[in-house]
Amino acid sequence: MAAGLHGVAEDLRHPVTGPFAALAPIVGSLLAARLAPEQPTLGHSLVWSMQVLSAAFGAWFVATLLTVPREAGALHGAYLLPTVAASLISA
Repeated sequence: MAAGLHGVAEDLRHPVTGPFAALAPIVGSLLAARLAPEQPTLGHSLVWSMQVLSAAFGAWFVATLLTVPREAGALHGAYLLPTVAASLISA
């Protein structure tokens, strides 16, 4: 089990695949928004939870991006996922 968690941590720090982890709370937010009309309390609390999770991951990712040196060739458009896309979809 520890090897699995270590692998996930390495994937989150990877310069190419790391930003795509922001898709998990984005999908959770969309599913929770779909649940909200039928179960308002549960749906709204899940939307807010996914928004907090997205914001926390975005803050961690930007802090890592600013503190760990990266080559310019390693940067790509997915670096906007944790901050811009998650906030836009959660709104």
